[in-house]
Amino acid sequence: MVILFPVGSILMRVIPGRFAIWIHAVFQMLALAVYVAGAGIGIYLVTYVTLPFNMGTLLTNSSTNYHPIIGIITLVVLLPQPILGLLHHSRFKRVRRRQAWSYAHLFNGRVGVTIGIINGGLGLHLANATADRKRIYIIVAAVMWSLWMLIALWSEVMRMRRGRKEAKAAAAGGAAGGPAMTGAKNIPPGLGLRRSDSRSERSRRSEHSRRSDRHVRQRSVSPVSRSRSRSLGRRDVR
Repeated sequence: MVILFPVGSILMRVIPGRFAIWIHAVFQMLALAVYVAGAGIGIYLVTYVTLPFNMGTLLTNSSTNYHPIIGIITLVVLLPQPILGLLHHSRFKRVRRRQAWSYAHLFNGRVGVTIGIINGGLGLHLANATADRKRIYIIVAAVMWSLWMLIALWSEVMRMRRGRKEAKAAAAGGAAGGPAMTGAKNIPPGLGLRRSDSRSERSRRSEHSRRSDRHVRQRSVSPVSRSRSRSLGRRDVR
C-alpha cells in the first residue's frame, strides 16, 4: 500500500509513450492483489482471534475495531478501480477528454490509497510495534505520499498548459478556416486544425483530378478531328 500503489501512479506520469498505461495497469493490479490478500488474512484474524477476558474479537471490540473497519472500507473503495480505469482509458481514447469515469478513477484511487496508508500506521499502533518501526513507517509513508502528490500536481499543471496551447491552435485554425469553423464549440483541442487541413487536401485533390481529366480529353482527340479543325481554320482564313 505504501510503495506499490504510489509507484504505479507515478510511473503513469513520468514514463513517456503508450506503454505507460500498461506499466501503470500492471503495477496497480499487483498492488491490488497484494492488498486483497492482506485484507483477507486480516479479516480472518479479526473474526476468529478472540481477546482475553471475554473482550470479544478485534472486530467486535470498540477499542480495536477501527483498524479492520477502515481496512474493509478501503478494500471496497479500491476494488472497482480496474473497471473504472478500463472505462476511463477506453472513453478517453475516443473523445480525448476526461469524463465521469476518469474523475471517479482518480478520486477513488487517491482517497483509497491515502486512507490505506493512514490505516497502516494505525495497524502498527494496534500491534504495539516498536517506536523505531513506527518512525520508519511514518517517514517512508510521508515521502512516498508527498512525492506521489507532487508529481500528480505537476502532471495536472502540464496538462492544463497543453490544453490551453491546443485551444489557441484550434482557435487560430478556426479563424483561418473562415465561416466553416464558426460555431464549433464542442470540437476537441487540435481537431479544428485537422479538419481545416483535410478540407485543403480535398480541394487540392479535386483540382488535380480536374486537370488530369482535361489533359486526358485533350490527348484523346483523334487525328481526323484535328485535320478537320485545321481545314476549317484554313477555310475561315480564306
